[in-house]
Amino acid sequence: MSRLLVIGTGPLLEEGVTFFSGQCLRTWHLTQPLIGAGHEIHLVTLPIDDRDHHEGQPVFTDATHEGFAHRRGHTNRLDLLMPLLSEIVSEVQPDAIIGINPWPSSVVCRLGTDLPLWADMNGYAPAEGQTRGRVHDDDVALAHFWEMEWRVVRRADRISTVTRRQADATLGELAMAGRLNRHTFNHPFVHFIPNAAAEHFRNLERPEPHMRGKKIPATEFIILWSGGFNTWTDVDLLHEALERLLSQCPDVHFVATGGAIAGHDERTFERFRRLSANSPSGARRHLLGWVPSQVVDSLFFEADLGINIDSPNWETHFGARNRLISMMACGLPVLTTRGTEISEDLAEADAAMLVPMRDPAALTDALMRLHEDPELLRRLAERGREVVRSRYSPEATTKALCAWAVNPETAPDQGRRGDNPVDQRIRQIEPERLASLLRDERDLAQIRSRWYWRLAKRLKSLIRRESSA
Repeated sequence: MSRLLVIGTGPLLEEGVTFFSGQCLRTWHLTQPLIGAGHEIHLVTLPIDDRDHHEGQPVFTDATHEGFAHRRGHTNRLDLLMPLLSEIVSEVQPDAIIGINPWPSSVVCRLGTDLPLWADMNGYAPAEGQTRGRVHDDDVALAHFWEMEWRVVRRADRISTVTRRQADATLGELAMAGRLNRHTFNHPFVHFIPNAAAEHFRNLERPEPHMRGKKIPATEFIILWSGGFNTWTDVDLLHEALERLLSQCPDVHFVATGGAIAGHDERTFERFRRLSANSPSGARRHLLGWVPSQVVDSLFFEADLGINIDSPNWETHFGARNRLISMMACGLPVLTTRGTEISEDLAEADAAMLVPMRDPAALTDALMRLHEDPELLRRLAERGREVVRSRYSPEATTKALCAWAVNPETAPDQGRRGDNPVDQRIRQIEPERLASLLRDERDLAQIRSRWYWRLAKRLKSLIRRESSA
């Protein structure tokens, strides 16, 4: 068995956690099977949101999850992280390093180690940067998302993606990065690892209700949104369909957990919040915000339907929707817009109801049909749970990662790219090399301004004249 250093996104799902994302679930999704296989795992998590970390506070603290001890990070500042992570590498002496999610994977690729590296790119960073730019009407963040992707395709030995579409895009990036060369002709660079249903949701027993029979009458119909209102969410479509549905069905309530994503997208949710506040049906729109995980657990069981609404964009095309898998694992039937790869997979398995994007009439009709057909809801719930449990377990989805972990190796081109003309061109313009050249240019300019440089030039001229005499 191997000794593995795993760096992923946290916090892990545990009681009391409020601000949480699918990236946190992804960390445990990939880590748990490695622990189960008997590997020695040293886990470090980096935070989704580090705004509460202040100068002088610890960078890491000890934590446990399901009895497993790990280091929980509290900042993403590279000047604080990198020295400590380098110390952890020296302390652990791992056989390989695994990064889980784009930011931790890019951090792993900064470590400057020759160890085998597996980078899990759970989400297509360039498309996420594009959608963020569209929402904020600027491209300021593009460099951040581009750099995460670029560091990984330039350094990683294996890369996992969350969709098959993303795997194809990643292969194109590897080609542009000079990694598809003669050494890697038969190398399995990219692996598809779809999101899995967390054991927490697969084994969850029905909790006490949070809303039903308390804030919402026990017999009313509850539609649940769970998670962030991210840049690809079509809140206008959701709002318009809810306006139509709630005006016709006085027993329907909409409940949303999650909301704005601090530091990434706070505008999308704010727009939906304003639309809901000004709606005639606003009293039946319950926007709970980021709530403790046990509240989400309760709502997964007391809701009648879970929904996901996407807009047409490249993130939707390349990305996944973890919330669908989590809801279905608890037996909650789901409705989603088409567009994501997982939506098409679920439709093919007859495990979810799909509607076209940007079609409020079709969405309203589908919601109305589900509201009026409890038997259809029951069939979707049963089929969805069956599909998720059989196809989307952590063990079934991580076979390639677990096989590599037994004997981790670097990619065949590591240390052998010197004669690659594409690599040579890239190295001339990579940020680190360009910065180094600029420093050398400044140093040379300073040297040339000194008296001993001028003296050396005169001596050189004298020597040349004496030699030619």
